[in-house]
Amino acid sequence: MAVIEVRDTGPGIADGDRVFERFYRAADSRTHGGAGLGLSIMAAAVQAHRDQVTVKLPTPIT
Repeated sequence: MAVIEVRDTGPGIADGDRVFERFYRAADSRTHGGAGLGLSIMAAAVQAHRDQVTVKLPTPIT
């Protein structure tokens, strides 16, 4: 088992964003470059190796 952790330094991922869907770009990221393929390609590669990808959103500070 391998665990890879990535921190988001961009506009962020909102709860409910479909980040693993091809060509999906969150509303806040549409002013930045990219085609919305990176996470979908990564997820497909991981699934091809019979594993899974998850997203854990940080707990908001209240």
